[in-house]
Amino acid sequence: MSLEAIENGVLKVDIEKGVVFSTRANRTVGGLNTKGYVVFTLHLNGVRKQIKVHRIIWIAKNGIPPLDKVIDHINGKKNDNRISNLNLVGYLENSLNRRSYKGENNPSARLTEKLVSKIRNDYSKKSEEYHNKISYESLSKKYRVSKTLIAKIIKKDIWK
Repeated sequence: MSLEAIENGVLKVDIEKGVVFSTRANRTVGGLNTKGYVVFTLHLNGVRKQIKVHRIIWIAKNGIPPLDKVIDHINGKKNDNRISNLNLVGYLENSLNRRSYKGENNPSARLTEKLVSKIRNDYSKKSEEYHNKISYESLSKKYRVSKTLIAKIIKKDIWK
């Protein structure tokens, strides 16, 4: 369907800039989906299909990729669809090129390396009032996280 749309002139592709132009709508197409890819809906011969722009760019330059390969964004930026940023790889290589979700890179992370360092530093200090280490509970209240998370940080089970 993508190749047909290009061949029929329904879509014009600028592979250097990484953009797709609809001749019907007379505009550049695409918007970000929830996973960060630039996508658009292609209507052709009564069929509607959501298409990723990087696939159109690749197909315009190189044809349809084999079934055992995927198009990888070399710099990891899913919205950078320039042909110079696209590479055909196997599924394993593509999975190894994914961004790391460890530590601060995790979109749901509430802590930073700096905060974790403060937690460990606070824990190592002696409490003058009790002459012992500060409790997990007091740290969890101070940093607004669970005692379990504090324990994992102190024991270096996470944030190593």
